[in-house]
Amino acid sequence: MPTVDDILEHIGEFDFFQKRTFFLLSLLSASFAPIYVGIVFLGFTPDHRCRSPGVAELSRRCGWSLAEELNFTVPGPGPAGEAFPSQCRRFEVDWNRSALGCVDPLAELAANRSLLPLGPCRHGWVYDTPGSSMVTEFNLVCARSWMLDLFQSAVNAGFFVGAMGIGYIADRFGRALCLLATILINAVSGVLLAVAPTYAWALIFRLIQGLVSKAGWLIGYILSKNAGGCSQGNPPMVTAAETQSGGGGGWRGRNSDSASRRC
Repeated sequence: MPTVDDILEHIGEFDFFQKRTFFLLSLLSASFAPIYVGIVFLGFTPDHRCRSPGVAELSRRCGWSLAEELNFTVPGPGPAGEAFPSQCRRFEVDWNRSALGCVDPLAELAANRSLLPLGPCRHGWVYDTPGSSMVTEFNLVCARSWMLDLFQSAVNAGFFVGAMGIGYIADRFGRALCLLATILINAVSGVLLAVAPTYAWALIFRLIQGLVSKAGWLIGYILSKNAGGCSQGNPPMVTAAETQSGGGGGWRGRNSDSASRRC
């Protein structure tokens, strides 16, 4: 019975079929690349400041520009010139007080604004950007900034586990079936990630993306390698017929003669 390698020798070891297969699988692998580098866009962190209730109303009443509002209501840099206080701390001031003036409202509370107490951002943040990202959707800034690193670590963990387990699964259920399954799961998890209501769900979908994307890439690589013949540096493929007729001597004992003949 002719084997797959015998057929490849007859139709050409790297002809139109193999080139088309290689090209299509290369496109599939390229589609997985944004999953890894997409954190550049998903994790974009714009300029931000604490949201203080009453500041927007006071700014409208006084007719402040954005620069004046920031100058009057946002803490300045820290002692070493760091921007942390202006992004993650707020003045513990009741901005809804009607006694606050428009010229310099903090001067009425303290001669030196550095003496005013600072507190955390209890009411969220204001982001100076018209778009959105993971950071703005789930407020992954200041004390929660480590969650963005965890989000990227989840896809790396998925890569590791997927690469370790896909070999057995593909050999057990078939590479083509596993490739189609990984493409479907990757597409569904990507859509669910875009509409995830909470950070926890986004983290789960991100982990799933890592599991199936790396697995799909490995399966595509193996299929593209097996599409070529021995002249392309590929090992001889073992068919089910050879395995069943070769006895119990293992791969080397069953196929050493045919391997040396074909390659």
